[in-house]
Amino acid sequence: MIGLFIAPFAIVVALFAIGYIGFVYLFTQSQNRKLAALAASENNLIAGISASENRLIAGIAASENRQMAALNQILFELRGRARPNGNAYSLQGFFKSPIDICRGDTAYNGILPNARLIVNYGGFTALMENIQNVGLSVRWTNPSVTNFPYIICNDKKFRLQQLFINWGNGKEDGSLHKIGGKGFAGELNFLHRNVLFGDMSDALRSPDGALFIAVFLIEAKQDNENLTPLIDALYHVKYAGTEFLLPQFDASQLLPIRDKRFWLYSGSEIVAPYRETVNWLVCYSKIPISSKQLARLRELRKGPRGDVSNAPLMYPRPLHLLNNRTIQSSFVWPDE
Repeated sequence: MIGLFIAPFAIVVALFAIGYIGFVYLFTQSQNRKLAALAASENNLIAGISASENRLIAGIAASENRQMAALNQILFELRGRARPNGNAYSLQGFFKSPIDICRGDTAYNGILPNARLIVNYGGFTALMENIQNVGLSVRWTNPSVTNFPYIICNDKKFRLQQLFINWGNGKEDGSLHKIGGKGFAGELNFLHRNVLFGDMSDALRSPDGALFIAVFLIEAKQDNENLTPLIDALYHVKYAGTEFLLPQFDASQLLPIRDKRFWLYSGSEIVAPYRETVNWLVCYSKIPISSKQLARLRELRKGPRGDVSNAPLMYPRPLHLLNNRTIQSSFVWPDE
């Protein structure tokens, strides 16, 4: 009887042991799966955070690149197209300079105030010339390919090549450009070419080859000492065909661009052949010129010495239509 009782009991114990072992195995497997899932979740979380950080960094870099590309496009865009060989062209007569810059034709661009502008005109010898049928010019003739006056606009470097000085008979008829219909006593035009080009002719075949900067002169009582080197040399260039060397002339003080308030538009040269592939930067800030200094400029003559019909050396140029061009502004137009 005892043997009969023990046999079933042993079977029950064995079954219980088998069940317990199975339970422990299944429980262990479940815990392992949970731990593996938790580890995978942590890895996914870490990977997600890393991917998010990478996307954020890439997004910031892409945004900066887009801003720089947009700024470069605005600074050096051409209101025309480019031929396959890279030479720029425009519809002849549609993009002429000078123009009247009016509030309704300007568009504020918030990227422009961040433009990287570096001026280094240094102290280089320049040649002042009274050029018949052109006007009064200061030309930098330094042949060096590494040491020359320049301005940097973002990632482009422009060599200062020439300065034209314009004036009139009154306080508002001497500038080429106008602002809202108002002219000024005079205007300085700084002509630059991209250093990638050997001369201005080559530069003007490219949409980012030439950068001309206009600075207005307003009549004042006191002499502008920064203009003194130019004014003192006028005696030597009174007549057409005369010239005079200006040693160590630094024109940087004549360029009020550090406040980064300016207009940008696509236009043309102001002297023949009037090529229409110029990027114009017109400064909002003006510099003074005294009545006495203006009087000295008005003594210059168009013709050579001895010409009895010599007229004053002034070359007024007509304003041109904007022809749907957009004028970019680096600042919000003030209420004046």
